Parts: sequence; C-alpha cells; structure tokens
Amino acid sequence: MNEPVVVIFANRLDDFDGRVGDAVRAAAPALTIFFEPDSLRNLTDSSTVLSPIGFEDAVYSPHVYVDVFEDGWASEDVTAVEASVDAARREADAYGAALYVGEFGNGPDEHGLRYVRACLDVFDARAISSAWWLYEETSQGAWGLYDPPPSGQARGPLREEVADALARPYPSAVAGTIESFSFEPGP
Repeated sequence: MNEPVVVIFANRLDDFDGRVGDAVRAAAPALTIFFEPDSLRNLTDSSTVLSPIGFEDAVYSPHVYVDVFEDGWASEDVTAVEASVDAARREADAYGAALYVGEFGNGPDEHGLRYVRACLDVFDARAISSAWWLYEETSQGAWGLYDPPPSGQARGPLREEVADALARPYPSAVAGTIESFSFEPGP
C-alpha cells in the first residue's frame, strides 16, 4: 500500500501487512514483499516499529522527503537527510527487513537537484537502493524528466540536468559485501 495513513491505532498497519503478507505467501511463496510505514514518516523522518515483520524476504520501503513538502528543503541540510536515512536503517533492522527507499524527489530546478544529489550521495554511502518518484511528467511541480510538451506533441524536451543527476553508475553485482560506494561527477 502506497503511503498508508494510520489515524489512531498504529498496530492496524502491522495487522494489515501481516494479512497481506500471508495472502502473498500463499499465492507466491518466493515473492519479495515490500511494505511501507505510516505516511506520517514523510513529515517526521522516522517511524516507530511495533514488531518485526514475520516474513522472509521482506523489504521496508519508506519515503525520504526531508522538508520537501514543508519548505522544499530550504535549509539544504544534508545532515537531516543522513538522519532520516539512518533512522530508516534502524527501522528496517527492527523489522528484520532489508531497506529500500521507495520514493524520494524534489523539483527540477537547481535547488531541487541539490536535494536529489544529496539523497543519492547518502544512499550510495550507505549502500541503499532507491526509486526517484515521478507520478507523471507535469504533476507535483513538474518533477519529470521532460519539460511540458509543445502543443500537439506527446513529450517536451529532455531536462538534461535532471537526467544527469539521476543517471549515475552503481554496482549491480560484486564479489563480497559492499560497505559503501560513491559517485564523483565529471567536470
């Protein structure tokens, strides 16, 4: 469930995840199960873990939007991004699950791209996979990879600075265990 909302009883989300997990395991025993915390984490940058998840191959997938919805990350505080990601790591460990940042993002201007690059740097340093959020090209302040299309065209021009920020190499297979990795952009 994307961005579940738990109003009063926090254990209801755990109960829901358990029921869904049971149904998934019955239908597809080897399928990896992704689950998210209460969407309030998008604003608080942490979530309380009530109990471990009861499934092998479970993946905790919180969203990381440090101050993006409040003020667009006006502070540009990278340590706040690190704190959110480190909290997510502790939450995943408490669940007994792997960690995957299920969403992050910001606008296509230079300020928003500083946030995207900062997140990617933090994810790389902690060897965490992630997904950049995009609902559609012109939604959410036009966060997409393309400018709005000219009349009569399906897609506008590529925003090369956005594509450059997102297109960075990463290890896909290694011998051993990755502790961290980093990316240094070219000149």
